[in-house]
Amino acid sequence: MNTEESINYIELDQKFSEFLFSYSTSNGNKYPDFYGGNRYDEKEGYTFFLNDMKEIDKIKATILKLIPDSKFQMVSYTYQELLDYYTYLNEQKDFDSDFIGYYVDDERGAVVICTRKDPEESQRKFSQLYAPFKRLIFEETSDIVEETKVGENVVANGRISTIGFPARQRGTQNIGFVTTQHGNTNNGVQFYSNGNPNIVIGIQETSMYDGNTDACFVVNVGNNTVQRTSIHSDYLRIIGHAHPQCLKVPVAKHGQIGGYARGRIISLNFTDIINNIDDQYYCSYDSRPGDSGGAVTCFGFVLGIHRAAHTNREGQHRTCVCKYNNIAEDLNIELY
Repeated sequence: MNTEESINYIELDQKFSEFLFSYSTSNGNKYPDFYGGNRYDEKEGYTFFLNDMKEIDKIKATILKLIPDSKFQMVSYTYQELLDYYTYLNEQKDFDSDFIGYYVDDERGAVVICTRKDPEESQRKFSQLYAPFKRLIFEETSDIVEETKVGENVVANGRISTIGFPARQRGTQNIGFVTTQHGNTNNGVQFYSNGNPNIVIGIQETSMYDGNTDACFVVNVGNNTVQRTSIHSDYLRIIGHAHPQCLKVPVAKHGQIGGYARGRIISLNFTDIINNIDDQYYCSYDSRPGDSGGAVTCFGFVLGIHRAAHTNREGQHRTCVCKYNNIAEDLNIELY
């Protein structure tokens, strides 16, 4: 297996997605019936979960050409089944307070329900409230926490967050940057540099805290222009943006407090019930309060911005990422 650094994961995901979607059916399903998802292991590489069908040997051969050394495991479910139930849950309103979030976990072949309570107790309650689904897992976790931080290094409204990526607003052509919004709907809020109230680096122009976006666009002020070069670090070199749709690609978070941390996408579809934000990446990198808004990248390509985190019963840190494509559409911006 190639080393992680030698693989262009963005190009690989694009090619693999094109291959998958070429098999998509005409009934509106995005993912083909033979596809159950994938898993990545540092030693074993990618394992693809497949349903048996007439052309399965041809499909395996094509995957091996795209991703050599791939492994295969036959399963009885499809990724589309999991995604359809996830979509059904997104359409529900007023979730019971026991439930924190949910996500598609194709590795375990299930939709995972995150809950504050004992999983067995939560499963009983869930079955009384929502449509049945045979592939559900209930996982006890801590509450999801948006990772700003009160402190001296003020960014906006007395809270620390992190500059995500430089952006340009379509139409006005205003230049600025994107970071998390976290319910701050008051456009005109000033952002400061390193807690110095005498250095205003930007003013919030537009924001969104609903649906699949928790972000705001901050317009640069005066000579304090935030550009790609000014937010580069030893690890952050922004060369573009991307939207992984199939593969569990490696990611890196760039935070003001927690710094640089690596992990991997666990799920392509996560919903935060507490804050009502859906269609996020669910990742495994480490983070700390104050990292909210920081860019999440895959080898130079911005995938989105970090916004929140929690831990599961096993103590594993899990993080939520607003996707670049959703932010760009809702805020009418583009990478600058």
